[in-house]
Amino acid sequence: MAGGDYILGRDGLPVRKSGEWVKRKHHYFRNYCGITATGMKRKWSNRVFIDVMAGSGVCKIEETGEETPGSPLIALDFDFTRFIFIEGDADGAAALRKRLQKHPKCGIVEVLHDDWTRIVATGKLDFENALVVAFVDPTGIAQVPWKTLNRLLSGNKTVDLLMTIQYAMGITLNADNYAESAPSSRTALDKFLGERNWREWGKLSPSKFTDHVLERFESKIRAMGFQHGGQLTVEAQKRPLYRLALFSRYPKAGEFWEKIIKIDEKGQRELL
Repeated sequence: MAGGDYILGRDGLPVRKSGEWVKRKHHYFRNYCGITATGMKRKWSNRVFIDVMAGSGVCKIEETGEETPGSPLIALDFDFTRFIFIEGDADGAAALRKRLQKHPKCGIVEVLHDDWTRIVATGKLDFENALVVAFVDPTGIAQVPWKTLNRLLSGNKTVDLLMTIQYAMGITLNADNYAESAPSSRTALDKFLGERNWREWGKLSPSKFTDHVLERFESKIRAMGFQHGGQLTVEAQKRPLYRLALFSRYPKAGEFWEKIIKIDEKGQRELL
């Protein structure tokens, strides 16, 4: 039975509700998976793709009714040697398993119905002698506690993090609520940043507050050695929705990013 973010798709299985903006995200996501899996094939015999909020494998654009492959099915188009898909929703995980049963790469795929924070804490997503591409695609900042993200990045020496940073709804819209929260409260922002120091910023406009949060979050990742990558904005109805960001410890990832963002999802050259 579908519910929450899921509705039934044409195949009778749950699909994730989405908007036209997903095409922009998936365009760059597809390009990065492709250039990395191909470009690093000779250097890394083990190439692991991890999707910690994988969904059911199919998205449905509400405005048009169009169904489009989700991140797991897109990633499977490329030459990784192992795939780990984690989905916390039982119906979503079951639908993904069923859709992948007859996939040519089903033998190197693992679908886990679990909370990604628990899986990361067990060390199951730590890999040695492997290139790891980790995709973290939440619907809000509460789903990405810094403690868990830090553990994932610390457990893998060679990992590229592709992440959507949900700042419009998760931070800007709630800026005043965060500012007015009790000093002793445990907000989604406290978990996202893994600290309470933001309470010392004083009264800021929602946009300035968001800028401070993003700068602090990015500085914490850079402090772990992730100095390379890039970011771009995904909009809905011409309003900023979130950022698609790449963080890597290695210059080659930054070079790949610069290549894949030259042409947008409509085939137009991006204004960089």
